[in-house]
Amino acid sequence: MSARFLFAVCQAGAERPLKNEIARDRPGLRFAFSRRGVFRDCRWIVMDANVAPNYTLDTVNGLLSQAGVRPAALILTLKLTDAKRKEQLPAMAQRIRRHGYRRIRMRQLAFNRQEVCAIVTDP
Repeated sequence: MSARFLFAVCQAGAERPLKNEIARDRPGLRFAFSRRGVFRDCRWIVMDANVAPNYTLDTVNGLLSQAGVRPAALILTLKLTDAKRKEQLPAMAQRIRRHGYRRIRMRQLAFNRQEVCAIVTDP
């Protein structure tokens, strides 16, 4: 089974311009918003949001807690809003492991050295 969809997270107030741009560029796409089950056939989840890491992990937790949602991989950008966040990376990895993922690779991104990209596989 193959599912074709796009999941977008945007800043509050940017929904309408985003929807207009997608409708213009991809008229065949339908908006599903975040109805339960929309991620059931999802093979990858990619999340790069300009929010604290706990918000990113809470969102991923909510998605992975839905019945039947088990993507093969996650790609997450975790924003390190202060130096203390680096010390919390092992605890962040543990939160992801609770969902059954065995392989988590984290790399600090070069730009401003304030972001970590987590590649999560092996559910």
